[in-house]
Amino acid sequence: MKIQADTSSTLNLIGAINSGVVSVGGKTVEGSFIITPTDPVCRWQIKDFGELNGALLENLFSSGREILLVGTGKAHHFPGANLLQTVAAQQYGAEFMSSLAACRTFNILALEGRAVIAAVILPL
Repeated sequence: MKIQADTSSTLNLIGAINSGVVSVGGKTVEGSFIITPTDPVCRWQIKDFGELNGALLENLFSSGREILLVGTGKAHHFPGANLLQTVAAQQYGAEFMSSLAACRTFNILALEGRAVIAAVILPL
């Protein structure tokens, strides 16, 4: 699926998404990743939503971004009680959605100038 990116921007935007690969700023990123509008994209060790725990979420919240998007893979997965407790203890918003939806939402929020971080589980 191709996503139209604003090429006049210097923001990190997701340009294309395939099963286990995304394109960010013309560079290929394989596997799960963490992205912000301005920082370098980094790999994320998660391969399945079941591996996500409170400590990993706390690390993401420590970035100081106001919005956390978690791409849960091909399907949308609801967080369990332990993850919800971690989210509730923070002063930031967190949304769990399919990875494809997280990528699209990230681009929209980044273009709006929002302080967003997305942690996306691949493959789709």
